[in-house]
Amino acid sequence: MTGKEFKYVLDTIENEGFDYTFTGYTDFKKEVKDTEFHNLRRAYLSARNDLSAYVGHDEFSVTD
Repeated sequence: MTGKEFKYVLDTIENEGFDYTFTGYTDFKKEVKDTEFHNLRRAYLSARNDLSAYVGHDEFSVTD
């Protein structure tokens, strides 16, 4: 990830909060080209969805 991309992600997290940044604010597809970042982002969304479903809180399901 470039320094500019990294700063954009961190600034977004700082302004919007970690969870909302990835679940409701942006998917970063246009802003970040780093494959590993997107693999980890999708893994986070998947784990979050699985946990939400497990505890019966399905309205927060997020897809990529």
